[in-house]
Amino acid sequence: MVAAIETYEDMAAFASLRRNAWWDFDGAHTFDKPVTTTEMLDLAHLSKWNLRLEVLDTGEYSDRTEYKVLRDNPFMDRIDRLGIVGTRYKLFSNEDLFAFGDNLTDEQRRWETAGSIYGGRQVFATLVSVDDIVLDPNGSNDRIKKYLMLTTSHDGSGKIVAKKVNTRVECANTLNIAMKENGAEFSIRHTQKLEGRLGEAKLALGFADSYDAEFEAAMQTLYAKDMTLREFDKIVKAEFPEPDTEKAGAYTRWENKMEAIQGIWRGSSRSMDGLPNNAYKGLQVLTEHNQWFRTIRKDSETEVPNVENFLAAGAGMDKPTNDFRTRVFGRMMEFATS
Repeated sequence: MVAAIETYEDMAAFASLRRNAWWDFDGAHTFDKPVTTTEMLDLAHLSKWNLRLEVLDTGEYSDRTEYKVLRDNPFMDRIDRLGIVGTRYKLFSNEDLFAFGDNLTDEQRRWETAGSIYGGRQVFATLVSVDDIVLDPNGSNDRIKKYLMLTTSHDGSGKIVAKKVNTRVECANTLNIAMKENGAEFSIRHTQKLEGRLGEAKLALGFADSYDAEFEAAMQTLYAKDMTLREFDKIVKAEFPEPDTEKAGAYTRWENKMEAIQGIWRGSSRSMDGLPNNAYKGLQVLTEHNQWFRTIRKDSETEVPNVENFLAAGAGMDKPTNDFRTRVFGRMMEFATS
């Protein structure tokens, strides 16, 4: 179960437009052209689950009624129990979630990703706007996509959420990142009715226009500010101060880090190709180094490299990473606006 995506044999409950997820599982379905809502549900193995409630009967006395949330397994002839819920719980199927997304966007966005995680207990989908944020359209033409993320749980643990984000959700890790963004959001509990709430949801998500505008303005500000390698190094060393030379191991690690960061700036990873030397590039360099230049720790028991945890941490799933990125963004904005 890579990145918590639900899998069975050579199949995965995930579908993606044009490019596969970072975890690149062969069973995930990648398609080249936009698809309909029904097709997206089918491609991601999210259709025909036949979600239903049945009374939980253990043979023991209880003074309250509880229900099992059941589904038909999308890969095999099996019934799965996804959770146990109370009498107020209201089912909200995958088809309902996707229809909600269509209605929110008036079918003016295309499906980008969809998937099932934690054995079907939670599902997600993203729709992408056709209007990207474009930095330097006549030069490097760097694009930032704008997504509407949808997610719901089927085990009673979470809400139904629709949220404007800048993260392409592909797994549990990226879903958590998106949930932590500051985009406009609409959510309801599974104990509430969705009927009649569409107008309220559209109003709430309409505030995302200001979030999109603020995010784009910040990126444009960084892009417009030229930055030399010397200026970049000054910010890097403010974030990573030079250690005492008497601590040989620490000093060597610091030198290696400085060399790796400067290497990304100079183009060693090719990911900065086409970007001019500006504060936006500085932010991207430090973000890339933070995400991909980590030590892969081995499992204490098996000695097997814990690649998934490494990638999850690199994607910003731990507090130190989130704090680092916030500081670096602040440093770059201070430089760009000074």
